[in-house]
Amino acid sequence: MSDFYSTLTTSEKIYGPLEQKTFKNALLQFFTREFPQVGGEMIIELVIDKIEKLIDLYYPKTERLSMGQILWFAIDENEKTSYRKPMKKIKIKPVILTLVTTSDIQALKEGISVTQIKNKLIARLYREAKEQGAILAESDLSVILHMGLATISKHTLNYEKQFHTVLPRRGTIHDLGRSASHKNMICKK
Repeated sequence: MSDFYSTLTTSEKIYGPLEQKTFKNALLQFFTREFPQVGGEMIIELVIDKIEKLIDLYYPKTERLSMGQILWFAIDENEKTSYRKPMKKIKIKPVILTLVTTSDIQALKEGISVTQIKNKLIARLYREAKEQGAILAESDLSVILHMGLATISKHTLNYEKQFHTVLPRRGTIHDLGRSASHKNMICKK
């Protein structure tokens, strides 16, 4: 090590250590100090790489969001459901949802009813999550849109009835709760 250090220029000796002031090295020091039983530096670096990937996934840079969009954690579409499975054991997936679009604003300008706009908004949110490999529940939309569950349900059912479709939500995809599952529609057809 001393041979390597002696080959460095004065500038490299002065400024080189600044490159080590990283979140990764802070985590390395934390694991080494607080959890030495985890393993050696190579194992800890593998764990840190996974942590960094999770941070990138669950906390994307805000410049990736457009005006009117939010980050939300939904249930992974491929999650296996079971009765009374606690949320902490369910795989979640971050999704970017569009709350306001230029077409929403245009619809307001054209005098289209707020109820129709809300119906389309709710359908859009369910579909955007599904396109990203995740599923929203009515309770998610209740919190996001500051509406009661009954109101969310009413808008959802109105949209489904008007367009003869089943929206991809937790109740219909994972066959949970009081939602009519997609199987019901198949039987009717």
